[in-house]
Amino acid sequence: MKSENKEGQIRHLNVHPLPKNKIIFWDTSFVIDTLFSPNLERIKKLEGGIKSLTPEENKELDKLKFLKHRHDAAVKFTEQLIKENFNVAFSSILFQEVYFVCKYIVLDKIYKTREKTQTEIKNNPTIIKSNIPDIMKNWNLFMELLSKFKNRIFPITPSDPLIIQETLRIRVEYLLNPNDSMHLGTILVGKQKNIVVFDKKFKDAALKEGLDVWYRV
Repeated sequence: MKSENKEGQIRHLNVHPLPKNKIIFWDTSFVIDTLFSPNLERIKKLEGGIKSLTPEENKELDKLKFLKHRHDAAVKFTEQLIKENFNVAFSSILFQEVYFVCKYIVLDKIYKTREKTQTEIKNNPTIIKSNIPDIMKNWNLFMELLSKFKNRIFPITPSDPLIIQETLRIRVEYLLNPNDSMHLGTILVGKQKNIVVFDKKFKDAALKEGLDVWYRV
């Protein structure tokens, strides 16, 4: 994990201390990478095969290894936040975003692609019913993560008019999606400086707004 300040300079996390005010904002991308690891069995199978991989398999392996790298970096950073008793804040829309990911991770395994999953849900929403137990396992992982921070988690309901005003400005200025615009708007109105994010477009916008960004390697 590295940190980038508003000038875009990079410094290693294990060399420089975490923010002194002990408050950091989470983006959903970071939470998802902390919670979910890629298919490790698939990585081992692709790496340990006797015959040469096809171009498609090489591409799949590269993607899986990259996702594992993100997951490992996120877990390590989370462990440090817990160890150093950090306070974590985020827009309450994070709960909704994590819910959708918890659902899709289960259904994508059945229908193979996100596009196919979305089509199947649209055509027949009842397919969710038989998968509720597995979806809840994913949600419980999220609850377990939050519990490790005890009473140091602060969801912020984005109802303040200033948050909405900033959200609209960011949406137009940086063309972020609506949820990311609201995340960033919430942070700016809250007047905190530090955010951890695994999304490049979000990171670039946050840097331009003068935030200190903890970002994946």
